[in-house]
Amino acid sequence: MQILWLNHRDLRHPRGAGAERTIFEVGRRLAERGHRVRWVSSAWPGAPVHDSLAGIEVSRYAGPLLPHAAGALLLRSARPPDVVVDDLAHVVPWCSPWWAATPTVVFFRHLHARTLPGQVRGPLAAVLTRVERSYSRLYRRAPFVTESQQSQTDLEALGIASDRCWRIPPGVDSQVLRPGTLDAIPSFVFFAGLRPYKRPKDAVRAFALYRRSGLPGTLSVVGAGPSLEGVRELTRTEQLDTDVRFMGRMSAEALAELLSHAWVNINCSVAEGWGYSTLEAASCGVPTVAYDVPGVRETVLEGKTGVLVPDGDVAQLASGLRLLTESRPTWTARCRGYAESFSWEECASRWEEVLTRAAA
Repeated sequence: MQILWLNHRDLRHPRGAGAERTIFEVGRRLAERGHRVRWVSSAWPGAPVHDSLAGIEVSRYAGPLLPHAAGALLLRSARPPDVVVDDLAHVVPWCSPWWAATPTVVFFRHLHARTLPGQVRGPLAAVLTRVERSYSRLYRRAPFVTESQQSQTDLEALGIASDRCWRIPPGVDSQVLRPGTLDAIPSFVFFAGLRPYKRPKDAVRAFALYRRSGLPGTLSVVGAGPSLEGVRELTRTEQLDTDVRFMGRMSAEALAELLSHAWVNINCSVAEGWGYSTLEAASCGVPTVAYDVPGVRETVLEGKTGVLVPDGDVAQLASGLRLLTESRPTWTARCRGYAESFSWEECASRWEEVLTRAAA
């Protein structure tokens, strides 16, 4: 089976993240099973036009429009793919059914209307929200794949019938992401794109309250993005220069090493399609304190993988840090056991079933 996967970024893109991880993990397993997988995405300065990622053929095109044009041309070529995946990780649809009769599967990550405010200006956010509401008209017959129950509920609210929705949770690499020896001093980690909807400043504010209570600790901030300088300034204002480390973007191996020794993970997102970082932390035996928001509440299970607090309540985030720190040794086995129930092999098999049915 020849599969064309359309997404605005690939795993090597400077802003590639959890959304791209799923494509890579599923795509490389499909390639290992004999399928041909081609990934079309956007380029960045100095990026190779053609590349290979673990058996996945990657083609990159500059600008916001060329990837769409390339996808349309490939669909209308003399030898089109057997099935195409229109990945909606970044709002703008690919509209494959409008270009060709090739069977289409749509990958819906989460409702962007929740996370657009603060990322783009008001008028553009309004336009993109209207685009998102048009998915049911753009993809009248295509099956939709999503990862969480919340995202499936959102799809149904957008007018996608439940019998066209497949819910396929992602996996986690439990061989790489493993528990290690805890740091001598309580260590906290916040890892995400440093963007407004991830609310990294709330993590720093909660850590500041924790430190003011007289308890020891360090905070590692992993990631990059437009909120970085604001977070640095807040760290200076809170006089946490010696307690907060800015790690930048880290390789998967380096992040796994950092997590394996951490005490608590902090998540402050407005919403997620799926809490990738909380699942990766759990695989390392690390509990998470997070706001009780869509997507996150499906991976941070109260009393099992962490603590949920009211959305926006920084004081309760700090209380969660204290609670998890005091009981930290009791969380490792529970977190690890939960994470081990998620498999990339199972995820890839279910994707293979959806794609095979669509192609037939």
